[in-house]
Amino acid sequence: MLETESAYYLYQPLEQLYLVMIATKTSNMVENLDCLHLLARIVLTAVPLPDEASIRDSMFDIKFKWDEAVTFGFPNHLTLDEITQNVQMYSYEEELSRKLLDEKRQAARRHIKAELTKAEEARRRAAGGQGSSILGFGETPALPAGHVGSMTAPFGTPAGDVDAGHPSSSTPIVSTPMGGASPSMNPAPSAPRPSGRKGGIKLSSRVALKPDAVESLKQDMGVSPAPPAASTSVTAEAPSVEAAAAAAPAFAGMRFVAEEKVRAAFDREGTCKEFSVSGELVATPGDASLAGASLRVAIQRPAGDPYVWKTHPVINKQSFAENVLTTAPGKPFPARVMKWRYDGPASSQLGPPLSVSVWGGDEDPDGNGMIAVTLEYELLRTAMTLHNVLLCMQCSGCGPEGPSAETAVGSFNYDSHSQTCSWSHAMIDRSTASGSIEIRMPQTAFNGLFPISVSFSSSSPYCPLEVSGVMAEAGPVPFVLEKALTTDVYSIGP
Repeated sequence: MLETESAYYLYQPLEQLYLVMIATKTSNMVENLDCLHLLARIVLTAVPLPDEASIRDSMFDIKFKWDEAVTFGFPNHLTLDEITQNVQMYSYEEELSRKLLDEKRQAARRHIKAELTKAEEARRRAAGGQGSSILGFGETPALPAGHVGSMTAPFGTPAGDVDAGHPSSSTPIVSTPMGGASPSMNPAPSAPRPSGRKGGIKLSSRVALKPDAVESLKQDMGVSPAPPAASTSVTAEAPSVEAAAAAAPAFAGMRFVAEEKVRAAFDREGTCKEFSVSGELVATPGDASLAGASLRVAIQRPAGDPYVWKTHPVINKQSFAENVLTTAPGKPFPARVMKWRYDGPASSQLGPPLSVSVWGGDEDPDGNGMIAVTLEYELLRTAMTLHNVLLCMQCSGCGPEGPSAETAVGSFNYDSHSQTCSWSHAMIDRSTASGSIEIRMPQTAFNGLFPISVSFSSSSPYCPLEVSGVMAEAGPVPFVLEKALTTDVYSIGP
């Protein structure tokens, strides 16, 4: 360590090189040393045997991880594994949505298979029962030896007129009188045969049946036509969900994602003690020809900009001042384009979207050691719609049954294994701008509620960043901008 009048110079040797950190004298020396060791580990992870050439080859990987470790000169207190995970851009929400999509696909397959099986069974019953004139279930009684029964088609149509009249069943039927046993088993005389026929009656098992329920279902689902009616197996397959998804045209332009994370801390009365917003713009090419292209992206930043901006090292700083993102000659457009941050005080323009107050300590009049705790939320930014709002709190000492709750909005759940309570809302907007819940719990469990963690998501971030145009060497490039807001650390109490 070297010391001057205004700064400390901390260094750590890396083979033949030195990693140097400059810190002010007012900074925490222990945190500075921990941060220096973390930066050195990042370098050694990317380049096990560091030298000038190998570090130059891995400069972007190292720089991205350093940006995660240190933001605007302050360490983020992250581990090396957390930094690696952030750089790889792992998203729990994306993983959850992918699992939900897979479950929907599997449910669709099971539903299609069940419908086909049900329709095939109905078809088999219809094929087995069609054409029985008297006997139920299409059964054929045994005939005495030496007798040839008189065969009739459905509704009493003579067997000789099958081709000219109604189609016959694939199973021969013997006509018997109704009501009691027949006085004689001798069959009635056969219907006269056409002059052109020779020999006995020809029973065909390949006469086509009329379209039935399974054929109609298959036509509605777009399945190929089934084989002739004599076949009892369904050979057509249900349409593939993956094939339909793969057939959808992919976006061939640039996809930009502006994602913000909000951090806030409240006391039990709902007063905001800490507030900050950090965001990042990520670019993803939809076409391989754009992966290494040099682009010119025009952006629009808010007037009276209260944010602190930081661009990727390859972005031209002078053009960024004019709201144009360009790279140095020969450099491809980066994936992680820029970051912004707001660390000022909370105000009506820039403040937390949701506040939570805790009203507790009211003892039960029965004197059984129970108290009533009331949680109340209020949507401070009514123009914003919050999705998947979840309030989690620890409820230690509540037993396996857990506390009881009364609320008119949202749903309350208790996990006896982890002894945690959750109050969830699918959506909070202007129509549900406030709500409350009353939880009855043992008095000894009240202080264990804090801190209460809050999580939510929204499609309305704070920074009104816009992308107005994208140009490549070949001409204009189509683009799309997606926006998202999630919580980083959002807590109430202690």
